[in-house]
Amino acid sequence: MNQIGEWINNDNHFKYFLIFLFFSIKVNAQQYPLDTQLSFVNYNPPTQLPGYLTPIYDENFDTKVTRISAISEFGGIRQDLTHDYSKRQVWNSDQSLISLSYGKILDGKSYELLASAAIGSMGWSNIKPYRNYGTSSNSNYFRVYELNPQTFENRIVFTKTFSEYNRMSHWTAESNLSADDKYVALYGTKSSTGDSCWVIVYNVENDVVVSETNLNTNIANIDWVSMSQSGNYVVVLYKSRGMGVHQGTKSFDRSMNLVKHLTNTTQHGDLGYDQNGNEVWVFYDMGYLKSATLEGGEGVIQYASMQGGHVSCRNINRPGWAYVSDDGDANTPKDYPAFREIFAVKLDGKPNGVITVNRFTKHYTETNQKYNHYAKTSVSPDGRKVVFNSNMSINAVKAQNFPFAFIVEVNQSTETIIANAGDDVSICQGASTTLTATGGSTYLWSTGETTASITVSPEQTTTY
Repeated sequence: MNQIGEWINNDNHFKYFLIFLFFSIKVNAQQYPLDTQLSFVNYNPPTQLPGYLTPIYDENFDTKVTRISAISEFGGIRQDLTHDYSKRQVWNSDQSLISLSYGKILDGKSYELLASAAIGSMGWSNIKPYRNYGTSSNSNYFRVYELNPQTFENRIVFTKTFSEYNRMSHWTAESNLSADDKYVALYGTKSSTGDSCWVIVYNVENDVVVSETNLNTNIANIDWVSMSQSGNYVVVLYKSRGMGVHQGTKSFDRSMNLVKHLTNTTQHGDLGYDQNGNEVWVFYDMGYLKSATLEGGEGVIQYASMQGGHVSCRNINRPGWAYVSDDGDANTPKDYPAFREIFAVKLDGKPNGVITVNRFTKHYTETNQKYNHYAKTSVSPDGRKVVFNSNMSINAVKAQNFPFAFIVEVNQSTETIIANAGDDVSICQGASTTLTATGGSTYLWSTGETTASITVSPEQTTTY
């Protein structure tokens, strides 16, 4: 055979061809900022407030930043210009909706305002798009709600009343259900024991109280109580620092047996997983981002240097990372590379080593000692988008009681590649040809091979 495609069998005179059809496709090259290390970059706050729903692009990382709240559209300078807190999930489980503080529902993709409608005080379900949960500091119930995505009516579908309690004093922005929505840790007071704090571990799925425990301390000494993502641990953060029985941060099992004194600190943090699958408390303390396993394992592991900040591990579908917003120090913007930055830290358990981060953006907010103006990063379930508060260092916005909410994400308009498997090819049955792909830095063929070029010798007619 002198030419590919010209083959005649010996018995009869049929011509056989194998046709390889190839085409170009456009695909997203990456969903997260690149894995890198912290280093000094430019810091140039905008000279004017970015327009509502008009993206701007970070000068250092080419990420897309969009302002998602506005005074005129939201009805004034109100708390619902912002989101609640880093431990509170802003997106619903399928990320089709966003809920900001005090009753603003946005489209999860376009970020357009859809309705003024409040969801339950404990926020979205982790597994069902329109389910949400709530308690009341003035009553003694736990409720399950279902949001109608057309009318935005939030209907009560189930109420669990704890009749022995006179109130559920929940700091709901910092209390989470387990990732499967099965377990929740509630805390409150009984009329029979005054202001003594009780913790209730409740199985929502089976409507069963797992345990009730008197912590034997005044409820005013409790900052928050939360389930871990697995539902295996309850974490209590006391308001007083230290190692005492009612100080610092501690993990318990579901029966409220003490498992571990985690830290002396009472700073901002969240509960997530490290890269090895250990559940961890990730927190800011004494100038650093740190983590501690909820049971056994290493002691406290020190990661990035920070001047203070907030932590979110609401990325339940991308475990092993913690998302952080550094508060910054207005007097020392050049002293450390994380200054006023939003980034994700890979929780790989390498103490005092080089940390791996995904750098999202500089948030540019100046707090002026106003807590509402702190960035308070909160991450989407898939870890691809981050919401934060910011005044963008604009004097008029700094004077407001509340700043604006922004979302940062990878700029997909520039993060695309053209994947091409080569020209169309015709070969004879039993012959071989080389297929060559272009457009990427790494490749994966259906054969499992990962080189740019592969050799194929099909034994029967095949269309690729």
